[in-house]
Amino acid sequence: MTLDAQPPRSWGPFEPLATLGEGATAVVHRARAKEATGELRPGDEIALKLARVAEDQPEANERLRREARLGRRVGHSGLAAVLAHGELEQDGRALAWIAFELVEGRTLRALIDELGTIPEALLRAFATRLGETLAALHDAGVVHRDLKPENVVVTAQHEVKLLDLGLALDRQLPQSADERFVGTPAYAAPEVLASEPATPAADRHALGVVLFEAAAGERPFELGGVERGPRREAPALGSLVREVSPWLEELVATLLDPDPGARFGSSAELARVLAEGEESQWWRERERGFEGGREARAWWPDRAPEPAPLVGRESVLRRLRASFERAAEGRGGLVVLEGEAGLGKSRLLQELVRSLEAEGRPFVGLHGQAAPGASALARGLLRRFGRARLPVALGRLVTGGPELRSALSSWVLGGELSGGVGAVEPALRRLLDGLAREAPVLWIVEDLHAASAEDRRLLASLARAAEARPVLFLVATRPGEVLPVPGQDGVERIELEPLEPDLARRLLEAAGLESAAAATLAAGSAAAAARNPLFALRLVEELRAEGRLQADAEGRLRLAAGAEDAVPRSLGELLGARFALLDDEDRELLSVA
Repeated sequence: MTLDAQPPRSWGPFEPLATLGEGATAVVHRARAKEATGELRPGDEIALKLARVAEDQPEANERLRREARLGRRVGHSGLAAVLAHGELEQDGRALAWIAFELVEGRTLRALIDELGTIPEALLRAFATRLGETLAALHDAGVVHRDLKPENVVVTAQHEVKLLDLGLALDRQLPQSADERFVGTPAYAAPEVLASEPATPAADRHALGVVLFEAAAGERPFELGGVERGPRREAPALGSLVREVSPWLEELVATLLDPDPGARFGSSAELARVLAEGEESQWWRERERGFEGGREARAWWPDRAPEPAPLVGRESVLRRLRASFERAAEGRGGLVVLEGEAGLGKSRLLQELVRSLEAEGRPFVGLHGQAAPGASALARGLLRRFGRARLPVALGRLVTGGPELRSALSSWVLGGELSGGVGAVEPALRRLLDGLAREAPVLWIVEDLHAASAEDRRLLASLARAAEARPVLFLVATRPGEVLPVPGQDGVERIELEPLEPDLARRLLEAAGLESAAAATLAAGSAAAAARNPLFALRLVEELRAEGRLQADAEGRLRLAAGAEDAVPRSLGELLGARFALLDDEDRELLSVA
């Protein structure tokens, strides 16, 4: 705050005392009422906000009138009360003004600058009051749009006031399209930065940024200006503040979720959660979710919603099921499913999971796909718990000191480890124990052939530990991949072969072909390729799209005349034909990729 050494002597019914703050369109003075005005009595000291009208800012008066109107409408004790408003004349210009209650205290920004971080107990009290104020604003159809530490004042009586409705949005009025950014970028929600209209969820996001900054001493996002592009995800609060409670970490992560719909159903719900803390229903559901209950994240979100037919792999599926049953009895281990691309490894794994889910069998599932530079094991944990919620889950599941949980969280989130991945092995073993206390663990790793040597060694070590636990690792890979498991005694290997011609025919029939068409494709020029289940199913899709397969009266697919001669003989030939149909720009894009 700055003081004006020579304030004007009089503004209508007010005697200015000092300048408290200045903005682009208004200035705030400490002032004294000289006469009764609105709710004011002579001698009352107030905060007088006066429009600063310039030729390039003709809207300053209207903005102040709107602020007075909205403040009156909300009328909540968490806001500086509007005591009176009107207009006065200065230098031949009409200036709108608002007389607010004088809120004396320190801004949250000043407290953060002085203390570095705000203790959690105090921060919870601040957050509870701000949550109540947001609920009142939003219930009245008002979005603040500029919630930040500078606009939060804590009084000597520990009251918390939210100031400055100058940028507030009145949702009761028709909204016009306006791509101009309004607010402070570092506290703005990603959808607002992308020029979408501000909603109550945007205010809740801003509160999340404020709480993160107050707890950690730094903002989750550092922006130098208005960014229209995608913003990186916020780090977990626990990665910066070791002693933060799981409740506060989860609350902040929820408020910072990129999806507006995930930031609580309403600000009234948020206010209840803030008031009730760990006793809230929201938190109890979150705790059950971390333990693998009904609120757990979808751990294999890209499973095919409508699975392809499963033909000729029934015996393999029975072997996989038998391995799971042994693991459920505490005799876990590792099963390696080998086969060339397209032979049905993923389809078998999905069918095992579907059968367990259909029977209501309890299990904790994790799924990760290896890729250059990315650990399949880390991906599995990230999918199960989510980036922001991972530290909270590890806090519940991994026993031992915080160093173990911190190292594991850092590894999963892609951080540097001074001791390499070996530093996370003890934590992963304890995590297996924590997960297995809830239900048998089914950990699926696909594309092992793309995994790094370190990831393979880590998987092999965990597989050895699984032999005495209700934990089953299922690994899919191309033939010939070797895990560094001494003696390979604890590894069951299952090799998938191409389908025999009769099985290929059955698969084509299951895909909708009538018997003659299926037999023709399974025994004709495409016979070798049709023994690959993936190619066989893609072949059906392609022939249908080209009109070479036509449905009969019973809905079965028949080959059109001359269609057999145009059937691709390999998956490469099929892809080449599709590539040739692309325009030059798309072909260039694929070539670059």
